Amino acid sequence: MEKWLDKNEYPFQSNYFELPMGRIHYIDEGESDHAIVMVHGNPAWSYTYRKLITCLSKKYRCIALDHIGFGMSDKPINWDYLPENHAINLEKLLKHLSLKSKVYDIGRWRLGWTHRLVICSESSG
Repeated sequence: MEKWLDKNEYPFQSNYFELPMGRIHYIDEGESDHAIVMVHGNPAWSYTYRKLITCLSKKYRCIALDHIGFGMSDKPINWDYLPENHAINLEKLLKHLSLKSKVYDIGRWRLGWTHRLVICSESSG
């Protein structure tokens, strides 16, 4: 956990998923076969969802990631940060997590990118 982060406001266990360009930080709270995947918009990070996670993790598995370049994820200098590549990273994370049942809460960004996120992640199983 970052020293600057108030643990009372963000009391979650940090997890990381390794990708070639760096590590994606994500929260994985709650135990259920049904997951809520929370995907932040721009500019934001998983902190946006802290109150939802606290409430919903009592009944559902809550996943909230920080895209590369945001929040507690790595911020590589030589990466393009294209929306399409964020979507591919999300797809890889979701495959890694092997979620059985999921719904999405997607923050506001570009409409086309939002649709790509859902299409990519739906194809991930």
